[in-house]
Amino acid sequence: MRAILDKKLLLLFLFWGEIIFANNVSITNARVIASDTTNLQTTVEFDISWENSWRTSAAPGNHDAAWVFIKYRESGGSWKHAWLNNTGHTAPSGSTIDIGLVDPGTAFNSTTNPGVGAFIYRNADGAGTFSLTDVQLKWNYGANGLTNLSIADVQIYAIEMVYVPQGSFYVGSGGTESGSFTDGSWRGTNGTTPSIPYQITSENALTIDSVAGNLWGTSTSGDNSIGGVGTLPASFPKGYKAFYCMKHGISQQGYVNFLNTLNRTQQASRVATVLKDTTTWLQRCYVMRNSSQVIFRQGIRCDTSFAPYVPITFYCDYSAGGTWKYVPPPINANVWRGNGIGGEADDGLGTVCNWISWLDIAAYLDWAGLRPITEMEYEKACRGDQAPVPNEYVWGVTDLPTKPVSMNNPGQITEVASNAAANQSFGGAGGGVGTTAGPARVGAFATATSTRAEAGAGYYGVLDMGGTLWHHVISVGFAGGRAFTGDHGDGMVDATGNNNVASWPGTGGFLTNTGAGVRGGTYWRPESYMKTSLRALANWTQNNANLNTRWDSTGGRGGRTAP
Repeated sequence: MRAILDKKLLLLFLFWGEIIFANNVSITNARVIASDTTNLQTTVEFDISWENSWRTSAAPGNHDAAWVFIKYRESGGSWKHAWLNNTGHTAPSGSTIDIGLVDPGTAFNSTTNPGVGAFIYRNADGAGTFSLTDVQLKWNYGANGLTNLSIADVQIYAIEMVYVPQGSFYVGSGGTESGSFTDGSWRGTNGTTPSIPYQITSENALTIDSVAGNLWGTSTSGDNSIGGVGTLPASFPKGYKAFYCMKHGISQQGYVNFLNTLNRTQQASRVATVLKDTTTWLQRCYVMRNSSQVIFRQGIRCDTSFAPYVPITFYCDYSAGGTWKYVPPPINANVWRGNGIGGEADDGLGTVCNWISWLDIAAYLDWAGLRPITEMEYEKACRGDQAPVPNEYVWGVTDLPTKPVSMNNPGQITEVASNAAANQSFGGAGGGVGTTAGPARVGAFATATSTRAEAGAGYYGVLDMGGTLWHHVISVGFAGGRAFTGDHGDGMVDATGNNNVASWPGTGGFLTNTGAGVRGGTYWRPESYMKTSLRALANWTQNNANLNTRWDSTGGRGGRTAP
């Protein structure tokens, strides 16, 4: 769609793409409707809708939201992040708009602390599909360096989020989640001795020490270590303060959207296949695994031939109806490959994105104006403010979960387990999608009427926190994690395609600045890994020498400190 404001002033070609994730969040009818040429601002208007939305004043007293942000490029140049004003937005009847600044703790500044996105959500109790027309966001195009004579392409993106309210909560369940590990809990002794839950009552600094009353775990080294004696600073997000968490993990289409706004050099850092500027042909077109075919349901690919130097266009091509195809040397084998047409109904757009590393996730979150969540925030999102249940799963009970036998409508946004009782993907090939192991669609186990346990959901409605894929989180176990201050992404990655936030582990691709780990289990691990307080691999990247290593069982999601 092309919107011409004034041929003598600002011309904007507005490209809107229907951004589809698990619950069909979509943006349509995007347009530019007005321009303040004196203050170099313009109004971007659009309609938005998503399914299974809610707001409730009763427990758990929260809501979901859409995080909306805008990208632009001048005359076919590089994509950049649009900086929003702090006022002048229009929330349609029934909704609220909160602007997310780069630093929510300091005053708005159009160039040094702009709005990088907007939370849009219900302003009253309700549930079901939430549809809004004529949402308006005010863009400070002058602060981005554009003039009244600039010509730009504009793209709008949306990510579903869940609001986690401020309040006290517990880490550790009082159970024996650690099993054979030295101490997978927060406080207590190892092995079969129950952990002692630790209550987080503020964002104040915490002492990590073996003295009673402090945050502690007996182990000082290893994947599940609480770390050595020290301090967890007040600036480290502990989960007490309100925050937003992505409702689902990063989807494959979400990661494609990210890749397609990068230049060739940046793209090369964010995929496994080697993409030199001069490359014009490759057989390993499934780029997240450097493979010639779909492996463990990773369907992100590009064409096998393309122009040199310019950015490559990526797309999802899982194609449950794909075919075996002979690929000549150096592959010299029959491979399972999609049909080369991206974005079809069964191409896995909503499948959770696997084969992404910590650095991939950090770059994506920076690009989206979000941030990583900490392992304390992970437990808050799972357990809420409820009393701990020893050995509980992320959905709050100890009853054994049910894994899917297979998936109906594979690769589609309607993909669901063939056995209705399934509530998470775990435990091997059968825990993925039957004969084709791998992660399921984001939110595949939740419906409009499912209970928390039936959906495998956390207390506040965050989905898929256990099973499916490991979640990368900031760990308290090592100095790199404890130094995390909760800084948000500014919407831009650096020239090499890495995140540029100084306090994040691995900033700029520095592979030894560790402090991240994984929580929550995966589609091929047993059900015990889906327990809320299991810290078996909480420091996993600390002991993994390369933070850019990609695995079939790792994914990611992020969050944001509430405005």
